[in-house]
Formats: sequence, C-alpha cells, structure tokens
Amino acid sequence: MSFLQIFNSIISFWNSQPVQRIFISVKIFFIILFFILLGSIIFFLLKTKFLRYIFVEDLIEFLSFKPYGASKIRKRWDKIRKRLESRDESDWKVAVIEADQLLGNLLEEKGYEGADNKEKLRQVGTQLLSSFDDFLEAYEIYKCVSEDPSYKLDKKDADKFLDRYESVMEDLGFLS
Repeated sequence: MSFLQIFNSIISFWNSQPVQRIFISVKIFFIILFFILLGSIIFFLLKTKFLRYIFVEDLIEFLSFKPYGASKIRKRWDKIRKRLESRDESDWKVAVIEADQLLGNLLEEKGYEGADNKEKLRQVGTQLLSSFDDFLEAYEIYKCVSEDPSYKLDKKDADKFLDRYESVMEDLGFLS
C-alpha cells in the first residue's frame, strides 16, 4: 500500500456519512455552547460595575475635567454648609460631625486606613496636604463636639472648622 492510497483511505473515512453526522452534532453543540458563554459574559458585564468603571467614569472625567463623583461630593458639602445657616447650635454640631464623616468616607475610598481621620491624613503626608496643621486644629473641635454632648459650639468655631475641612478636601482633590 502506497502513501497515496493510505492518504485517500483516511480522507474517504473522514468524508463518510457517519463521521460527518458526528461532526455536525459536535459543531452544533459547540456553537450552542459558544452562544451560551457569550450571553453569560455579556450578562455579567452588564450586571457588574466593571463597564461603568472602565468606560463611563473615564468619559465623564474627561468631558468634565473633574474627578468622577465630584458633583455628588459638592452637593453633600453644600448641604453640610447649609446647616450653618441655621440658628440652632445642634445643627452646627451635626454639620461638624457630617463633615468629618464625609472626609473619612472619601479617605477610605482612596485606600487610607486608620482609626480616625487624623491617622488617615497622616498617611497622606504633607506633600499632598499643605493644611495639615489647620486640620489638626479643626479636628480638636470635632473631638470636643463628638465626645462631649454639652460642649458649647459657637458659629465662629463651626465656620472655622468647615473652612479648614474644605481646604483639606480641596488639597486632596475631592472638592474643586
């Protein structure tokens, strides 16, 4: 038997009707499997925040020249600032506590860890934060307000506190 005869017999075997039926079944199975897996990939990409993170957030940052979510942070900050317009000292205290919580949440989102904002901002360092000493003064006001419910907070101190926290958030790029 020559090489050509062996080759022809192999080709005729692969081209035979029973083998082709098996190949058709296998092809159909893999085509169906392909579409199931493709559908699963698309479904999970749409369900997760991955696509939004990759495309939408970058597009918004590029078009607005601001970090993604900056408008939400600004709205929250303006709401905190609005509390100072009240004549009620308890609103001022709430503004101080909310401002510290906002800063803490933003620092945690950026990956800074610590028991309080003082420790988190120490990790940032003075290269990024020119107003760290001002923050420390403002943080003392926060500690007094949060630890002593009978602490008398005047409007001037609350305003000073928010000004210093605003300066810290601007230095870190949270507010613009």
